[in-house]
Amino acid sequence: MRGASFVAKPGDRLTLRGSEDFWGALSKSGGFYQDTLIAQTDSLETNRNREMISIHRSMHRYRTGEFPDSVRKYSNLYRAPAPVELEKKRNYLKDSVNNSKYAAFSYLYSLYDVTYSELENRLNRFELRVRSSYMGQQLERMLAILKNIEVGNTPSDFTVTDMQGETVRLSDYRGKYTLIYHWGLCSGTI
Repeated sequence: MRGASFVAKPGDRLTLRGSEDFWGALSKSGGFYQDTLIAQTDSLETNRNREMISIHRSMHRYRTGEFPDSVRKYSNLYRAPAPVELEKKRNYLKDSVNNSKYAAFSYLYSLYDVTYSELENRLNRFELRVRSSYMGQQLERMLAILKNIEVGNTPSDFTVTDMQGETVRLSDYRGKYTLIYHWGLCSGTI
């Protein structure tokens, strides 16, 4: 919750309101945020972010003292799921709205647990102008990646540098059981 995030397309004029104390919970208007559903979802997100920032601060404050029960309490609050109303709006926006580039962004942002066939199905439901937009093109790009790593497919060969600085090819492991563990820096890392 250290930074504020928003979505805009070229030419949009956005107004951001809030305070430095709650930078990650800025309210937005203009551009995509003029749409009623997006504005309602963003308002719920802003309230949730404000709450999460406050919880995180309380957790941090008690972490340095002798209050393990308080740290546990705030840690549990921090891990609590988002409010039901917010989840419903998020899901409706990303799964059912077919004429919005913002909906394509929302779906792109949630790709961490989507299969190739799910993405292909969702992509086909977007209107052509959304599919040809930047966000639609990114979804197409991710579709190719998901197809490449779909269970049962042979992925394209690639190279990485191991912990000893040696270059390793995926093909070096052909015919062997291989676990590839990607550790992202934060949730949402693709």
